[in-house]
Amino acid sequence: MQANLYGFETKANHCAGGKCDPVSQCVLQMREQGANKYGAGAYGPGGSMIDTNYEFSVKNEFVSTPDYTTFWKLRTRITQGSK
Repeated sequence: MQANLYGFETKANHCAGGKCDPVSQCVLQMREQGANKYGAGAYGPGGSMIDTNYEFSVKNEFVSTPDYTTFWKLRTRITQGSK
């Protein structure tokens, strides 16, 4: 996870045989994907959804089979107050 006032990124890297591949298999880029979905001013200083001048929360969920042998996805939720 990487974040600053203007961007937020979460990655899940593929690890075959316990050795991680440096190329990310799953990337959430708030600056691009979030802007497309929520609008360009949603995240950042004075953001309409997440104002990075103030504290906000991040929750990562690793979604897999019950026995954890198959990883399906990484779900990231960013919240601030009721937003």
